[in-house]
Amino acid sequence: MGKYLIFLIIFASALYFGLSIKFSNFECRGNNGSCSREVADILTSALPLKITEVKNSLRESIGNSPMVESYSYQFNLPNTLEVYVIEKKPSFVVFDTSTSHYHLIDKKGDYIMKTEESDFDFPMINVSSFSTPLGDFVGNNIFFALKVIQKVGLISKMKQANVDNWSLQIDLEEGIKATFPLEGDIDYLGGAFFLIISQLNKDNNEFRIDNKRVSEIDFRFRNPVIKS
Repeated sequence: MGKYLIFLIIFASALYFGLSIKFSNFECRGNNGSCSREVADILTSALPLKITEVKNSLRESIGNSPMVESYSYQFNLPNTLEVYVIEKKPSFVVFDTSTSHYHLIDKKGDYIMKTEESDFDFPMINVSSFSTPLGDFVGNNIFFALKVIQKVGLISKMKQANVDNWSLQIDLEEGIKATFPLEGDIDYLGGAFFLIISQLNKDNNEFRIDNKRVSEIDFRFRNPVIKS
């Protein structure tokens, strides 16, 4: 009886001690080394946490973040929470000219983050208004346009790319405007663009036809229209 009572006291004490543990620090690692500042800020705002609060709190915070693909965690006693996060990587940028905000889009077309920073190496389009909620798909037209400029960027340098309700207009550094539809076969459009640009600049022809410099190529038609 005495040994049983001692066991219960030790068990109850250990349980009480465990449930009373609070995690006030965290270590966050991810697929890019350290976690991004945005994810770290989410964790900072969630702490401190009791051990019984960790699971639900992380699910409601970083688990619902549009930037996070998945996460796991473990306890490092006495008060550190170790979190490993797989973050979504931006592949495209949409610039809203009405708000001057940059919206980062991942490879699947999901909207993952808004920022005012402008130093990007990703393909970017300009739109007059961007209303997609964080975490949602940007829509077929915008995503199609982003994939088109990704193709075009492999072939030619771009000054800017603008999207309206009907088309994508790309100003090339060669001084040519290329207009594309917002639906169709991306591989065909990319191949047609490469073929025409290559032929126009063949033998250093400087993008001329009959000694007239080409000003626009319209890919919205079955047979692209070249204007000078």
